[in-house]
Amino acid sequence: MNFKNYIFLVIAILVTGCNSSNSNHDDLAAFLKQVDSLPSESVDEIEKLAPTQKKQYTSIKKRSPFADPLNYTILDNDKNKVTPDFNRKKSKLENFDLTTFVMLGSLSNNDEHWALVKLNNESRVYSVTTGDYLGKNHGRITKIDDYEIHVTEIIPLGKSWTERNSVINFKK
Repeated sequence: MNFKNYIFLVIAILVTGCNSSNSNHDDLAAFLKQVDSLPSESVDEIEKLAPTQKKQYTSIKKRSPFADPLNYTILDNDKNKVTPDFNRKKSKLENFDLTTFVMLGSLSNNDEHWALVKLNNESRVYSVTTGDYLGKNHGRITKIDDYEIHVTEIIPLGKSWTERNSVINFKK
């Protein structure tokens, strides 16, 4: 027997197994007839909702509620014409927004201060000191206190650049 004959035999067996004359479904038919003869219950009408007043969303220009708050002030730099140094080699910490940094603590040795920072989504701890860069906006650390890191960012302001002072606070 060849392969086509085997396929034909299998199909013939399946078709004869599905023949309704060989099986008895009288009990199923009786049950369905009994269920159909039962009285149906009425369904209560759904109450209509009161119309609502439309409100204009006005918070679109405010800070995102999902971003960490960041203390900053914009400095008036019309006199000095600030521009970022695009030729400087960027560090790894300049690929992240300032709001993603968490200050874990600070260390000091005479006049030198270091801060321990980490990113929200990482466990690795980085040490930074005054003069180091971090953040996407050309941020340079200007001062490190026991509980704060002061960063001066250079941000675009129309066709020019301006400085913005930001603070990263210590988080317990």
